[in-house]
Amino acid sequence: MNGRAIYSVDDDTLRWTPENRLDANEYALVKAAGFKWWGRTGAWVAVWTPSREDHLLARVGEITHEADPDDPQARVQRFAGHAAAAVSRSEQRVTAALQGLPPDGEPIKIGHHSEKRHRRAIERSDQNMRKAALEDKLADYWRGRALGAERRARQKSDPGVVRRRIGRLQEQLRIHERTLAQAPDNRYARRWHEHLTLRIAFEGIDARTPRRTCTGMNTSPCGSRSRRGGWPA
Repeated sequence: MNGRAIYSVDDDTLRWTPENRLDANEYALVKAAGFKWWGRTGAWVAVWTPSREDHLLARVGEITHEADPDDPQARVQRFAGHAAAAVSRSEQRVTAALQGLPPDGEPIKIGHHSEKRHRRAIERSDQNMRKAALEDKLADYWRGRALGAERRARQKSDPGVVRRRIGRLQEQLRIHERTLAQAPDNRYARRWHEHLTLRIAFEGIDARTPRRTCTGMNTSPCGSRSRRGGWPA
């Protein structure tokens, strides 16, 4: 077994955090399965499918269902905090870049005993300014993430958006119902049917409940999923 895996009910994703570095073959397999590496969280992430679930079960044995999905407002504040921290680091780099330089932009004195010191100071200043620019870009990235999280939070709570999302899930469910009507033993269709049924139930609860936890909510897909079974009741 290598690491742990989580199913996030909030965004219908599987998240695998391996304990050991993947070799070239394992890396190719996880990429082919549709997982993407989220470096900041140290996890491979993909939207749930039966094949992706099987891929993880072969490596971790059990998938834990996230019991307390992330609070959207907390996510916005966290991203905004990352942006503010990047701005602060950028300002520190700019300050460091201006320190140690000769006053008034004094040119390098070729052959003078100060030449090497002067060149090192300019090199340090250049490195700090480059890093400051990178921090500015990082701040822009996190500001964008904060705005995106805020838009997503508003969208998820919009009744019309929730109805359309449930409608799309119901359309997918009917496809698998027709498949099962013709081939009751189709394991792939049955797993999709089970998953979509519980997703629809969860989205219905989500539309009425601003915050979700496992406690006291028997229809919420919480707990763990093993190789043998479906979502816990």
